[in-house]
Amino acid sequence: MLTTTTNTRTDRPCWTCEHFGHAVHPDRRSSPVWCEKNRIVTGRPQDGCCNWQRAAGSDDEQRQ
Repeated sequence: MLTTTTNTRTDRPCWTCEHFGHAVHPDRRSSPVWCEKNRIVTGRPQDGCCNWQRAAGSDDEQRQ
């Protein structure tokens, strides 16, 4: 049985994750993204996933 979990935390989006690969459609605002860890395409990058790990330097602009 295939189950799906939804992460409702918005403070851990894919684009701040160490495993973020690239946007599938970079010209679209809410594009699915490639996850290097899971080796899959994630359709809701704004929600992140259970494998989220903060990328080094991803929040440097917030610490000024």
